[in-house]
Amino acid sequence: FLFACYTGLRISDLKSLKWADINQEKSLILKAQKKTGRMVSINIHPTAWKMIDPGDRIHRSTEPVFPKLATTHTTTNKILQQWAYRAGISKNIGWHTARKTFATQLLHYSGDYSATSKLLGHSDVKITQRYAEVLSSEKERAIRSIPELKIEQFKSGRT
Repeated sequence: FLFACYTGLRISDLKSLKWADINQEKSLILKAQKKTGRMVSINIHPTAWKMIDPGDRIHRSTEPVFPKLATTHTTTNKILQQWAYRAGISKNIGWHTARKTFATQLLHYSGDYSATSKLLGHSDVKITQRYAEVLSSEKERAIRSIPELKIEQFKSGRT
């Protein structure tokens, strides 16, 4: 789940993610999305890389990155709900929550809708704009980006 928060991959793509989809030298995922068939190229954040770093173990290219997830036939959302409950989170958590978290983080820290759209594999940035809620911090940053005018008071008291 946390890996999905750092990559934006859907559960279907996590289940089918193979070591052949990862360029370990460049820390890059290059994968055709299961839902859309579109290729996505996702640089792996150092935190996400630590979650899957094979260390000195050599993996076969056909081997799944997440073997237990790849072979499960049960609904993993139930497990996520249990984790959330134990963590004291009352919000309904599902795999799509990780994808939204990824998009929200990207928009919060970069403000780049175009890059976020490409990383999510959206065909149009308008999909990303609908998909991601505008953060209040982003609205504040937008307002702060307008330069201040120097307004000096005249001796007569008028501005």
